[in-house]
Amino acid sequence: MSHNASKTSIKALPVKSMLKMALFGLAAMVILCGLYLGVQSIRLKWWIAPETVQLTELTGDQKATDMRYLLDLTDRVSQADAVWEAAGLDNPLAEPEVWIERARQTASNTEFVDLILQYLVHVGQGGHAFFAYDINFNPFTSLVGDIPKDAFYSMPQWGALVGRLSWYAHANLDAMYRNGHYILARDTLLDGEVIPTGSVVVEVDGLSADAFALQQQYRAHLRYDPTHDKFFIFPLFSIDPGPDRSGWEVRFELPDGALQTVFVPKAPGYVNYRPDESRFANTRCMALNDDVLYVRMLSFAKVHVDEDAETLRDCFASGAYRKVIFDVRGNGGGEVWSYMNTIMAPLIRQPVTFEMTSAVKNSFYQWYGWRFWLFRATHDNELIDPVAHVERIERLSYPPYSEQGWRVVRVTRRVEPAAAPYNFEGQAYVLTDNDALSAADSFAAAMQRTGLAKVAGANTVGWGQGYQIKMPYSLPNSGLLFYMDAELTFNPGGALNNYAGVMPDVLLNESTYPTPYPAGFNRAAILADPWVQWVLAE
Repeated sequence: MSHNASKTSIKALPVKSMLKMALFGLAAMVILCGLYLGVQSIRLKWWIAPETVQLTELTGDQKATDMRYLLDLTDRVSQADAVWEAAGLDNPLAEPEVWIERARQTASNTEFVDLILQYLVHVGQGGHAFFAYDINFNPFTSLVGDIPKDAFYSMPQWGALVGRLSWYAHANLDAMYRNGHYILARDTLLDGEVIPTGSVVVEVDGLSADAFALQQQYRAHLRYDPTHDKFFIFPLFSIDPGPDRSGWEVRFELPDGALQTVFVPKAPGYVNYRPDESRFANTRCMALNDDVLYVRMLSFAKVHVDEDAETLRDCFASGAYRKVIFDVRGNGGGEVWSYMNTIMAPLIRQPVTFEMTSAVKNSFYQWYGWRFWLFRATHDNELIDPVAHVERIERLSYPPYSEQGWRVVRVTRRVEPAAAPYNFEGQAYVLTDNDALSAADSFAAAMQRTGLAKVAGANTVGWGQGYQIKMPYSLPNSGLLFYMDAELTFNPGGALNNYAGVMPDVLLNESTYPTPYPAGFNRAAILADPWVQWVLAE
C-alpha cells in the first residue's frame, strides 16, 4: 500500500508543479498587462475629465511638429503617395519642409486647421481621408490608434473652427463637363456680354481650364475621366478664390471660334447640383412595369441594413420580374457585407466567389506592431467578422509593389445562397456614375466579377476596400483626429481603383458630368431617365 501510494505521489508532483507554474505565469502576465495598461492610461490621459479639455492657441513649433508628424504618418501608413504618383497629382511628401514651414507660419488655430483640412482633401483624392467627428472614446480605440483621450473631446471644438471656414463660392452659370471640356449649356449674360450656348472655357485666371481644375486638388474632390485620362472638377467654379477676390477672369472660345474674356462674379456658398434625398428612406423601389423592378439605394450603411433587407424582400415579393435595376448613382458606401447579405445572397442559387487584389505597406504593420492585432480582436473589420464572407487570403508577388515594401494580397470572398431567396431569376443591372464610391464601388465590382449583373453607366469614384478598413489617427499637439486609408486596390487590368474606379460593362456616357439622374422618385421621372430607358430597351 505504502509503495503504491509513494509511486502515485511521485507521479502527481510534476503535474502539481506545472499547474503552479502555469498559475504563476498567468498571474505574472496579468500583473504585467495591468502595469502596461496603467502606464498607457497615464500616457494617453485616460484619467482626464472631458469637461476640462479646452483648445489653446498652438505655437508655431507645435504646429510644425504636427505637420511633420502627419507627413511622416502618411509616408508610413497611407496609400496616398502611391495614388498621387500613379494619378499624376502633387506629392506633398516630395517637399515636406515647405508644408512644415507653412504650418509654422499659420497665424491662428483656424488657419492651421484650414491647412490640415487642405492636406486631408488631397489625401482623399485616392481614398477615405477626413476629420473624425464620429468616434467616441474607449480605451481600445485609444490604445490601438495611440490616441490620447483629450483628442476625442477636443474634436467638437476643432469642428466649430472648421465650420467657420469660408471655402466655397459659386458662379451663376451653367457650365457642364462634356467630352473633356467645360461648356456653357445655355446663353449667359456675363460682364455685360451674352456668352452663347456651346462656348468653351479655355482659361481661368490665366491658367488653362485643366490646370485650374488641378489647382483645386487641395480643396475639392477631383473626378477621373478615363476617356481622356485626366481629372476634372465640377462645378468648375466651386472654390472661393479668396476674400480679396470677387470672382474669376474667364476666357471663352465661342462657337464661331472667337475668344472672349469676361469677369465671372462669385456668390458665397456651395450649390448642390443633385437633389437632396436625405429625408427619404435609404432604399426605395418601384415597379416600372410588369417586368422591371427599379431599386434606388443611397448607401450601404450599417444602420440601414435591417431596414434595407426588409424593403428589398417586399420589393421582390411584389411581382414576377424579368429585370431588376439597382441604381447606386450617388451611393455613399458603407459596409461590404451589407450588399452581400441583402442583395447577392438572396439572388443566387449556387455559391459564388469573387476576388480583389489589394496592397498595404509593410511599414503600416510595423507602425502598429502588436496593436494591430488588438484592433482586429476588438473592432469590426472586413477580414475578421464572419459576415465578411472572406474565404481565403493569399500573399502575391505583384511587381513593382511587392518589391517596393508593399504586402500584396488576393482576397477571395464566397457568398452562399440565402435560406429564403428572392422570387427573381432574371437579368440584374447596376447603374453607376462618378458619384458612387467606397462600398458602392466594390458592389459594382462584386456584381460585375460574379456575373450577377451587367454594370452600366459611368466609372465609379473608387475607394472600394477589400482588405483593410480606414483607421483613425491623431496629431500629437493639436489632437486633431482623422481617418486615413492604408489600402491600394487594383482593378483587373492593373489600374488603381483608388482613383480610376470600376469601369462599367457598358459605358453609357463617355465623358459627361453630371450624368443623368431621375429628377424625382416617381414613375414619370424614372422613366424619363435615359439610362433607365437603355435598360428597358436592352
